[in-house]
Amino acid sequence: MKFYFLTALVISLFLKSQHYTSQWYNVDNGLPQNTVKDITKDEYGFVWILTNNGVVRYDGNQFLIPKRNINTVNFYEFKSFGKDIYSLNFFIREYIKISERQVNILTYKSYLLGPYAPEDGRTYFFLNQNSANNKFYPIADFFIIPLGKERYFFGKNTIEYQKDPSSERIVIGKNFHYTMLKNAFVLENVVHIADPVRRKTIILRDGKISYDNQPSFCNDPKTKIYWFQSKNQVFMINHGKIYLSSRLNNGRPVFRFIADYKDIEKDYIGSMFYDEENQKLYIGSLLKGLNILSLSNFYISQKKVPFTDEICYAALPLSRHSIIAQDGTEYFRDSVKKRYQVELFSDDRRLAYDRSKNVLYVDYGMIYRKSRSTGYKKGDSISLDEAIISVNKINDLFMVGKMGHDNTSILEIFKDDRFKKAEASVKIPEKMTTVVPYSRDLIFVGTYGGLYLLSLSQKKIIKKLAGNINIKNVIRSASGHYWLTTYSDQGFYLLKNLVPVRLPADREQAISGAHTFLEDKNGFFWISTNNGLFRVREKTLLNYADNKINPVYYYRYTKLNGLLNNEFNTAYPGGNILEDGDFVFPSMEGFVFFRPQEVKRIYPKKNTLFVERAYSSKENFAFKNKLKIKSNFKLLNIFLDIPYFSDIENIHLQARLKGGNHDQWKDIGNNRMYVMDEDSPGDYSLEIRYLTSENTFAYKILPIEIVPFFYQTFWFRLLVGFILLCIIMVIIRVRTSFLQGKNRNLKENLDIKDKVLEATRDMLKNESEQKAKIIQSISHDITTPLSYMSYLTQQLNDTENPDKQKELFEMLHKTSEQLFTFTSGLKEYTKLFHSEAVFEKEEYELCSLIDTKAKLFEEIALKRDTVIVNLCDADFKTRVNKTVFAVILHNLIDNAVKHTIGGKITISAEKFTDMTIFEVTDTGHGMSDEQILYYNRMFENGEEELLPFKNEKLGLPMVIRLLRKIGAEIRFQKNNPTGTRVTIIRETLSL
Repeated sequence: MKFYFLTALVISLFLKSQHYTSQWYNVDNGLPQNTVKDITKDEYGFVWILTNNGVVRYDGNQFLIPKRNINTVNFYEFKSFGKDIYSLNFFIREYIKISERQVNILTYKSYLLGPYAPEDGRTYFFLNQNSANNKFYPIADFFIIPLGKERYFFGKNTIEYQKDPSSERIVIGKNFHYTMLKNAFVLENVVHIADPVRRKTIILRDGKISYDNQPSFCNDPKTKIYWFQSKNQVFMINHGKIYLSSRLNNGRPVFRFIADYKDIEKDYIGSMFYDEENQKLYIGSLLKGLNILSLSNFYISQKKVPFTDEICYAALPLSRHSIIAQDGTEYFRDSVKKRYQVELFSDDRRLAYDRSKNVLYVDYGMIYRKSRSTGYKKGDSISLDEAIISVNKINDLFMVGKMGHDNTSILEIFKDDRFKKAEASVKIPEKMTTVVPYSRDLIFVGTYGGLYLLSLSQKKIIKKLAGNINIKNVIRSASGHYWLTTYSDQGFYLLKNLVPVRLPADREQAISGAHTFLEDKNGFFWISTNNGLFRVREKTLLNYADNKINPVYYYRYTKLNGLLNNEFNTAYPGGNILEDGDFVFPSMEGFVFFRPQEVKRIYPKKNTLFVERAYSSKENFAFKNKLKIKSNFKLLNIFLDIPYFSDIENIHLQARLKGGNHDQWKDIGNNRMYVMDEDSPGDYSLEIRYLTSENTFAYKILPIEIVPFFYQTFWFRLLVGFILLCIIMVIIRVRTSFLQGKNRNLKENLDIKDKVLEATRDMLKNESEQKAKIIQSISHDITTPLSYMSYLTQQLNDTENPDKQKELFEMLHKTSEQLFTFTSGLKEYTKLFHSEAVFEKEEYELCSLIDTKAKLFEEIALKRDTVIVNLCDADFKTRVNKTVFAVILHNLIDNAVKHTIGGKITISAEKFTDMTIFEVTDTGHGMSDEQILYYNRMFENGEEELLPFKNEKLGLPMVIRLLRKIGAEIRFQKNNPTGTRVTIIRETLSL
């Protein structure tokens, strides 16, 4: 036994833990209170935190406090029973129940929560080894550890065992006080109790007690034990090193080294939980809040020299496990070693080996060499005629780039790594960036102005392959394809048949500025960028390049996955694969080491997206299965709750609203919220999708019903239209009844004296004629608006589009208002024909009268795509009988609107020395020659009806009679190029 524990301890101390990054959360950034007493995870994947001021739910992005009014001061731990999570308050007999992501506080009886204490008059407590105060109440007679049906009772002097609730308790140990339980833990129903004072361990299995009397890792006085009971995890901390065990091997605990956390013993830890699936270690402090350690298989190697930055660029593989950088530092996963000392002044992005594996680098226009034979401590320098900007080794040749004139470059090719004599010299039109072999004779030359193909045998450029692209890198994959990365975020390309094909970008366009990539054995590219490290399968990119249809979903690793910095750097080479399988990339904070097979991709499980919360400007509310809301909101924010603890961009969380105006997929950001601005009543469905694997989406549909108010319903609008029509008909009937009653009164007086009988008869005949003319005038003037309202009502009945219904309703409303204004003055029509008053007592503005009449026909004209223009001067005033002129104007505009589609109606009035001219001009299909002759003759000859046009409608004949009444002339003529011009002339100073 002693050998086993010592061996386990020694082995574990030499194991390397995963690298991690940590983030503290407290009242300043999400928690309601800084005392974290327990942490657990539910079956849906959400993490729950118990604080002194409430229970908090964490989904990987935000903390949700379901109920702020729960006083949780006397709640100390979570317990899991089935799918639900509980926390008990023994002092006031309450418990918190977390079920289906909802939190409730209830009153309990002792038998409600599974294992219960006997009711024999003695005081029992269930063991809470990780309680906030970790105290054992003196009033207790026993503490209980339940294991299924079994129970162990720990008293002030004995250990008792009960096989099941119906069995008798037996004493299995003596001289034991329950305060020793602070070092107890259970694995696979075996109770271990460490005694660090006597350096032994008590083991309880199947109701039997045994002792390990040898010193071990468990009973080391410097080992702190945290037993996370609800998830069956045992943590042991020794000198800041955290170990985890959740199982036994041959009856003994198996510990795994998790992390080296030096400050853990200073943080007053109250709880710990390790999320294996998401590689997160949650550490709850009783003083500082919650610390989340994101464990990672990325290892960041740094010099850690005071007052020195950790920015890294080019490096070369030096040994099986290390690289060497430009400044002479050798980097391993977890350490560094200085090989040579150099301070670079110009280009620290390029590094190469010569044939003897001496290190070559360029600085201040010269080539420097560090000799391998001297351990890279000594070397020499090489100076050529022009300033050197790069040196590369391709096959057996060395390519030296030199600076030319006017931003050009010179590429010199050497066979000898002494660089004595160039075999060839080729002028490059732009500044060079990279040189990559294509075949034995052809090489690619990348520049800031494009990509060139150069022939070594011909010693010249034979083709420009990609113009206007700032080439950063050209990389050849194992399949033989060539890929281009660019400066200025110009994109990531496949060179297909020597033609660049741009590949799709990620949501944040980070891949457009990619530096380079390394390819693993499974065909995945690991692409370094200024905003994270991307992983994508080469086959996926090739499929997209074939048809531009197949989608590409990149997986991005960021600081959430353990990187210290998201920004990687451009270098030549920009990445290395070591013999031990490590990939290495330079970054702004050191070199990033990792092995592709060890780095996980994390996706959420299917059916772990929940849509059950929303808020608008008026309220927060919860719902299940269907969202039903009234239409009086401006913006509706719908939460998409998904427990995902990595970069949300990796799962391509998207949503679209079907049935609305915007049914395209919308990307959902890290706030995990869909904003809905569609408030038209009706039934909708919110469709949500997210990746559960590399190319597989899970879908969820939420039905949404926006309930209309009564005035938004179709039947209400139809009823309003019907009522308006009824009101108009009632007005007409009342006026007609009034005139008929007046006529009857006149007839009753026919028995007057014989002397006035003839005069009375003449008067009645005249009144009858006036009545007919008045009714005809009213009927004619309201025919067009009424027919238009009937048309609008029919349109309302035929359409189900809410927006179209709203538009028709507004048009109907405007027309009815104008018609109501018109009918309010119907009594003035009685004065049209029998009144001899030609002038008003006071002048009025003609322009205002024209505007009033134009508004009556405005909606009808707009429906016919026609505009009515009033060109009358605002100061133009007249004293001509207002009612008479209104009827004339009404009929002329009515006729123009009826006969004009997609045109213009112009109304004007002008004063001259001896006359006033008023005109109504339209661009419609116009009157025929016969009609113009007919109406001109009617005015000139005083003929009210001519045989060829005796069936013409009432409007114009009535206008002619009224114009005679006010002493004005009227002329009808064609308008150029189309339409009719109606001119009214009065030979006075004012119309």
